[in-house]
Amino acid sequence: MTMRNVRSLMLAGVALVQVLPALAQAKGVVMISDLSGTARLAGRKAPLGLMEEVGPGAAVTLKRGARITFVNMKTGSESSFTGPGKFKLDAAGEARGLAPRQHHLVAALQGSVHLRPGALAQASVVMRAAPDAEAQFMSPPGPWSLSATPEFRWQPAGAGASYHFKLQDPQGQVVFELTQEDCSIQVPDHLALADDTAYTWVLETRLADGAQSRRSGSLKVVPKPVREQLKAGRPALDAPFSDRLVYAAVLEQHELHDEARVYWKSLAKDRPDDPALAKIAGN
Repeated sequence: MTMRNVRSLMLAGVALVQVLPALAQAKGVVMISDLSGTARLAGRKAPLGLMEEVGPGAAVTLKRGARITFVNMKTGSESSFTGPGKFKLDAAGEARGLAPRQHHLVAALQGSVHLRPGALAQASVVMRAAPDAEAQFMSPPGPWSLSATPEFRWQPAGAGASYHFKLQDPQGQVVFELTQEDCSIQVPDHLALADDTAYTWVLETRLADGAQSRRSGSLKVVPKPVREQLKAGRPALDAPFSDRLVYAAVLEQHELHDEARVYWKSLAKDRPDDPALAKIAGN
């Protein structure tokens, strides 16, 4: 992996903050999860955009043919509207003045899982630059895992390189270790990790010429109730656009960046002309 590629990963990693600066200050009650055509807020010239959060009291005007879908972050309900028409959000995030074309509860947002205001602005993937001789981690890049038997993957450091991987519990005891030439390793089922426990992983790389490098990080498994709800609410990659975007946002707020990236890429593929989605997906 060249330094140019590493820099590209770094830029993609912070894209959620860079391309959505308005969300950093957002105090929204709903988030726009799908949008085509023109929708505007009263008193603002710029049209609304995908993933923008809108607060209570906002008056929205839809041009003819415009379609908008938003998710209520308080209730987990999703509503879709078609223009022309106008509606206003009340304090609870419900639209008044225009009947929704569709309205349903989002499976991933029921129970203990909710979409927090500013979730996308708060989420970012931190990828640190490293010399080309080091193995670059691909998965899991975030501090949390949705699996109790996570897979660790990294880019090869070069021909003839070998890797010593070690996973330690909070007391420093080795849970699992292996030396190999392959660039992936999965925690076996009989060593499934405990929920909400900080494990430390260490990857030591030895090149064919004897040069060595070392990388380390931490990882926790999402608590079982949240993990089961997220798995139960997981949409298919060909599910409606809005369902996938909301799920990706939920994964991001739980710092499940590796899982979220799969959905961001599918969304960016559907909307190749959307620069925000392209950056978040790392395209």
